[in-house]
Amino acid sequence: DARTALFEKDSPDAIEPGSVVLVEQLSSRSSPRKLAFAGVLLNVKRRGILSTITVRNYVLGTGVEVVYPIYSPMVSRIKVLKRVSPGWSKGADQVNFLREKPGSAPLSFGGIEELVIRNTETERKRSQIRLSQKK
Repeated sequence: DARTALFEKDSPDAIEPGSVVLVEQLSSRSSPRKLAFAGVLLNVKRRGILSTITVRNYVLGTGVEVVYPIYSPMVSRIKVLKRVSPGWSKGADQVNFLREKPGSAPLSFGGIEELVIRNTETERKRSQIRLSQKK
């Protein structure tokens, strides 16, 4: 799913911290169940195969941060739901100030749920179209 292009510094498809991402991962290898977490991309640590991202969202009124290894086999997909305008993070790899001032995010944390629902509906419609074309 072109993860390398998403997180390379010089790539034209690279996303900046402050963007909203959806990360899907498998719960375990023995009983694979997909878990999804959507939030604002706070931090990108580029360490080759050990690269990680930090995603933050509010769940039941509490700030939750999850660190994902980008190239982990347990992470099945990383999808960008909304990009920030180029230069918003001024080229920085982290926007940790959003922890103290969540209101300064380009998209409010409440709007993330709406983006996830919209994305799910679009994917469902696309799969129905594909199925109807195969028949």
